[in-house]
Amino acid sequence: MRKKKTATSRQADVTTSDSIKIVTHQIPIKELAGWIKSNPKVTASRLASLEVDLANKIVVLGVMTGHGFNVQTKTEIDVSFTTGNFIASIVVAGGFVFFEGTKTLFTQMDNTSFTLGDLQTVIRALATIKGARSMVVPDIYFARPQIQDPLVQYVMLSSGEIFFLNPPGKPGITNIRYVPSQHMFLGVTLDTYGRGTAIKVLPFQRILQEPGAIRDLQAWNSTMSPPMGYTIQFLGRPKIDSQGRIKIVTQLVDTKTKKVFECTAVFTKQGRGYTCTWGKQIEQTAPRIPIGEVSGRDDLFASSIPGADMSQMIVEAGSMINDLAAKGYLTN
Repeated sequence: MRKKKTATSRQADVTTSDSIKIVTHQIPIKELAGWIKSNPKVTASRLASLEVDLANKIVVLGVMTGHGFNVQTKTEIDVSFTTGNFIASIVVAGGFVFFEGTKTLFTQMDNTSFTLGDLQTVIRALATIKGARSMVVPDIYFARPQIQDPLVQYVMLSSGEIFFLNPPGKPGITNIRYVPSQHMFLGVTLDTYGRGTAIKVLPFQRILQEPGAIRDLQAWNSTMSPPMGYTIQFLGRPKIDSQGRIKIVTQLVDTKTKKVFECTAVFTKQGRGYTCTWGKQIEQTAPRIPIGEVSGRDDLFASSIPGADMSQMIVEAGSMINDLAAKGYLTN
């Protein structure tokens, strides 16, 4: 009788913190949901990376030991990548799951045994990951390696249908973020060249009534354009401050010099829409991706510095941070 294939795990080769290590778990896709259920201590704040091995139908999770990013001092953790396919973020809202990942997650289905059903299984299982309070978290952000092609913004509907929201060469939307307290989505609209032209809003109620609205750029409103001479490259995790405003660390690109800048964007409710105030633009000194607060901890700020086959996750306590963009984001 053939021995049943079971989920396996192995210690990562690289650890860079005295208190935190990365354990790499290689889990067959069909066993992923069961693995998550039987490992309740693997919460969102402990997940460092998420890869998908298309050929072998395996999910590779990089899991931090201990409590993960629950530290009060600067911590740097090296995360290695081996499969070439990864997911960078997952946003869960109602029956919708938005995820950013490599385009080959979808385009390589004809060349491997990996199927649409496999991708659906992975996303449905990951959407059940819980936080420290045993509640499903609205979003998870992972480390990512450096790649040439832009990430694809996917959405999976409750029916299991999966769509691209930013098809190459066409206007689209990416960096979908959900703000639970205000029941709305934020996203960056893209032109035909893939440049981020504005931040737009879509009420959650709208897609409950009309699921197809998520793909209709005309349904997104409250256009908030970037400062003159910039395009938008990336949105971090939304944070609500003590005044009820939405704050996001945002990456901007100077259209002339192509230099990358960071700033805190602040969104304030005004009538039926929102106004946006852009903070001071700080030139980026390293190719980092500013994520924002860590799993609801408003005193911790995370970033990911992508490399060719290894990314570095950095987390800093707000009381010790010197980053101006991060300070503007963390300040209530």
